Amino acid sequence: MHNKSSTAFTGIKVTLSPPSDIGTPEGSEKPSRSTNTTPYPKTQAFTSTASGTQSFITILLPTNLQPTPQPTRQPPTLHQSIHPSARTPPATTQPHLLNQVNLSETGYTFTNVPRTGGRGGGVGALVRSDLKLHQVTIDPHFTTFEHCIITDKARSVNYVAVYRPPPSSTNGLKTSTFLEEFDSFIDDMNQTPGKLLLLGDLNVHYDCPERPDVARVVDTLKSAGLKQYISKPTHRHGHTLDVVIAREDENLLCSIRTDPSLMSDHVAVSCMIRGERPSTDERPQEYRKFSNIDHTLFADDLASFLDNQPLAEDVNSCVLNLDRDMERVLDIHAPVCLRTTQVRHRPKWYNEEVDAARRERRRQERKWRKSLKVNPDSDRSAYCEAKAAAAEALSRAKRFYYNDLFSESTPKDMYRELKHLLNKSKRFLPDADSSVELASTFCTFFSEKIRDLRRCIDDLNVDELDNPNGMAISAPSFVEFQLVTSEEVQRLIKRSPNKTCPLDPLPTWLLKRHLPVLLPKLTHIINASLASGDFPSSLGVASVTPVLKKPGLDKERMKNYRPISNIRFVAKLMERVVSSQLANYLEDNSLGDPKQSAYRKITVLRLHCLLSGTTAKNIHRLQLLQNQSARLIFKQPKSTHTTPLLNSLHWLPIQQRVLFKTSTLVFKSFDQLFM
Repeated sequence: MHNKSSTAFTGIKVTLSPPSDIGTPEGSEKPSRSTNTTPYPKTQAFTSTASGTQSFITILLPTNLQPTPQPTRQPPTLHQSIHPSARTPPATTQPHLLNQVNLSETGYTFTNVPRTGGRGGGVGALVRSDLKLHQVTIDPHFTTFEHCIITDKARSVNYVAVYRPPPSSTNGLKTSTFLEEFDSFIDDMNQTPGKLLLLGDLNVHYDCPERPDVARVVDTLKSAGLKQYISKPTHRHGHTLDVVIAREDENLLCSIRTDPSLMSDHVAVSCMIRGERPSTDERPQEYRKFSNIDHTLFADDLASFLDNQPLAEDVNSCVLNLDRDMERVLDIHAPVCLRTTQVRHRPKWYNEEVDAARRERRRQERKWRKSLKVNPDSDRSAYCEAKAAAAEALSRAKRFYYNDLFSESTPKDMYRELKHLLNKSKRFLPDADSSVELASTFCTFFSEKIRDLRRCIDDLNVDELDNPNGMAISAPSFVEFQLVTSEEVQRLIKRSPNKTCPLDPLPTWLLKRHLPVLLPKLTHIINASLASGDFPSSLGVASVTPVLKKPGLDKERMKNYRPISNIRFVAKLMERVVSSQLANYLEDNSLGDPKQSAYRKITVLRLHCLLSGTTAKNIHRLQLLQNQSARLIFKQPKSTHTTPLLNSLHWLPIQQRVLFKTSTLVFKSFDQLFM
């Protein structure tokens, strides 16, 4: 009988598979209890697979041993490479461990991190030698959990095995200490270059999210952009103790499976990953060198191409000819180039000072640990000073980077960066085997949705909706659109923002710069469309981006997405011309709803100008009305203070709202953005 304090190794096997095997992470299956009553060692296994040849890494975790079975009943081996009855002797007898691990084939390397104190324990990795993986260390020394980190020379993926012994009065470990150390560990790993795959047993019950320790771990992972992918029980008592953690934006995991057939209190969890990347993380990218354009020659060539192309009566032919001429001139002066960009997972604020401070911290730690072998009471003050200096350098780099970013950036850039810091900028999409399949699914869903809306509109009685009271309308009919002049088109183009659709043959800023050459053609296309009532089919194509309607909705359900369409610049011009003429017709003939204030620039402008000069008594009355509306929304009594309610609704008080809207309208008027 073995001593109960002995410890067995459990395995995490990382196998390399072809890159075509792509799927989505699957949940774990609930383990089933074995009918065999023979006691076997407690074992658990994680299998991880990556693109490449069939090779594997097995990462070992410790678990407590039960009495070994009789020699006539041998327990099954794990992937024919690790004998589950292998146990860890004390750290001083570590070399004997290799004799107790049954390797079915040659050509493997074993790396381990033994437990520094007490008997047994430790984590390790069994790796194929041709993968050329090596062990790395990070600076802090953690007391509440054990870890082992292995990676390749390019540090494309960091494989991390973590085991946390359950806290007890015997070992003196505390959950609060583990949470602090785990925060520090995740922060250090998040600064390490390369992708991250963390596997192991944290002894945290993920199936109980209401527990404070679980909530703290989940918050730590979420703030670092990490996700725990196992959601179903992995222990025989129905708890989720084992974890597979990776960054959400790296798309590292392909699938996760479980194998409850092993005679253990833990199930064997296997995960397939997209692991082996190119030797350097490089991504091909197409671009044009717009800075090399000689705009004088560009304008001459553009005019020459347009002059050789006569004006066609068919509006579709006009659009196609103009697109072809613009693309030809652009390919001559700024042809498409291909370059490779190196992708590094490193924070933007990471600089040479932080890198030097971290290297000095590692150097002092190695020096201090080396001195412990000679003098156990060695002074660690130099290491503590280097550690504090590294923390200060990191804090200073973050502070300076974000201070410069927010002081010099535009409001749009600032808002985008704040969304990134708050983890609100990530876009979610349903899981699919390929992007082509996903795009086809979205296209079918949105097309069917539009057809349903059209059928509903066709079934309505439009005459009753337009004239519910049966009153006679004396306004003149809107028979035809008025043709626009070149000056009106030029004014619309100059007021338009420099937003570009991927389908545009020329970027918007380049079109504006050479507007004198293109203006006659654009005016002709718009007028031809207005005169014929035909919208060019080539302009009816849009670049559609599906976006979740609200954060937290199920990303697998298509109805939770709304399509964000980006149409071409010329199509937007036509929309503005038509919208302006229709709006003027409705306003001139008083056909608009008198109770409507939104999307009516004249009414909104007059309303805010009127309120900006009203008396304080009227402002007070309106404020009382706003306060009561906020109480009604939250179903609060009359005595409730309304400031928190207004903040929750993002409502400005009446006085501040009037000042804000008036200032915005004045700014847009001066900036020629008010339309």
